[in-house]
Amino acid sequence: HSPRGPKFQGAQGRQDPWRWEGEARMLYRAEAVVLKGKEFGEKDRIVTLYSRQHGKIRAIAKGVKKPQSSLGPATEPFSYGTFLLATGKNLDVVTQARIKEPFPPLREDMERMAYASLLVELVDLASPEGEPNPELFDLLVGSLFRMKRLKPRIVALEFLAKFLDLLGWGPSLERCAKCEAEVSAEGLKFSPGTGGVLCATCKAEDAFPLSGEAWAIMKTLRRADPSLLPRLRITRAGLEGAERAYFSLLARHAEIVPKSLEVIRRLREEVRRG
Repeated sequence: HSPRGPKFQGAQGRQDPWRWEGEARMLYRAEAVVLKGKEFGEKDRIVTLYSRQHGKIRAIAKGVKKPQSSLGPATEPFSYGTFLLATGKNLDVVTQARIKEPFPPLREDMERMAYASLLVELVDLASPEGEPNPELFDLLVGSLFRMKRLKPRIVALEFLAKFLDLLGWGPSLERCAKCEAEVSAEGLKFSPGTGGVLCATCKAEDAFPLSGEAWAIMKTLRRADPSLLPRLRITRAGLEGAERAYFSLLARHAEIVPKSLEVIRRLREEVRRG
């Protein structure tokens, strides 16, 4: 397992080898979000981090179950902070962590937790280990901060719009995805297989109607300054139409459907039943 990127500098300004189980290891820092964690044995936790500098990292945090462990809270899902890690053969080792933001509202509210889980799950599924994408990192961190105080459903949709664009999966919205003619709101359809909106003339087997409002929401969220989100006026019908389009596109490209989508669907059904 080769060391990733710039190493943690010791007091003499040199790379610090750190011995663990008879093996020399290199320390490195990572500004990261915890995507997920899995308990390992009685005291440890295996975590997946998404970092600005090194992309996705899998690591083990030892002794997190001990009451005095400072690594316990830092390795909870959604936690954002600075991590000091040691390289390992199969898994790197979290040696220290400083929390910048633990995002308690995302764990205390079921709806916020479901949508935040969708964000981190999408980043996990889309990201190979060791391939940094600073734009995606900034989008994830910014979206988690916005989700603390804004409507999580709208924040998640804005994330999805920009996430798909970053991966090169974004839909064609200004022109027909089939004939490339300019489109208008009248008779508009959306085809995930074709890759975007269809004009009133073109057809596709998987196409479904897309309202003018849903179309406008999709165009707005794609380029919206996040600071403007609280001012957007979005109806439930428009939001549901835009969600259907984006989720259908995600299903077309993703090899694995995020588990959190099913949790979100169940939550909505419970709300409808009252």
